[in-house]
Amino acid sequence: LKELFTSHKEQFQDAEIELYGKKESIRYYCTDLLWGQKLYQELRFVLVEMDGIQSILASTSLALDPLSVIRLYSYRFRIECTFRELKQQVGAFCYHFWSKHMPKLSYYQKKEEPSPLERVENEKSRRKVLETVRAIEMHMALSCIAMAIQDSAICISIARTVLQWEYCRAFPFVLPESSTPGRYVTRGRLPGGGCQKPLSCTICGNIFSGF
Repeated sequence: LKELFTSHKEQFQDAEIELYGKKESIRYYCTDLLWGQKLYQELRFVLVEMDGIQSILASTSLALDPLSVIRLYSYRFRIECTFRELKQQVGAFCYHFWSKHMPKLSYYQKKEEPSPLERVENEKSRRKVLETVRAIEMHMALSCIAMAIQDSAICISIARTVLQWEYCRAFPFVLPESSTPGRYVTRGRLPGGGCQKPLSCTICGNIFSGF
């Protein structure tokens, strides 16, 4: 695949696309090829050149246009950062919602076989399984809300601190990275003062107290 950057150099197209919040000039080439071992599958490959860096992207959807594939790959890093914050700072995956009625999953399930939920015939068991899934989804939704609130609180506090220091030209202010709010929250304080206990515990405690 990497040889296509030289052998099909004339077939690359120039385009401008918004990536990571700014316009970028890229060159790309798209081709559909069979890929795999024994069970071959047709994949869409997008070869991209940007700022001297060559990348090869792949998509299982042949309906996506090349620029959409490139744009979706750029969202991947935002998603990974969000998962990191949910896991390490908010504790969104520290749930213990489970039920003895949950069916066992099989790694060797065939496509023609019914799904695990379809194999649950007892109406009470099906209701318990759905309640468990709903509890997990609700916990994740509330965790995302808590993360958004804590990030907003930190950004407001940082902006207030910057305004207090704007008379000092040497103030080395840069925008905080995505993990900064979580680190301040776990320390139990805001950069501008206040919040004597972890903010995430306060948010989650207030949210769940309503249930």
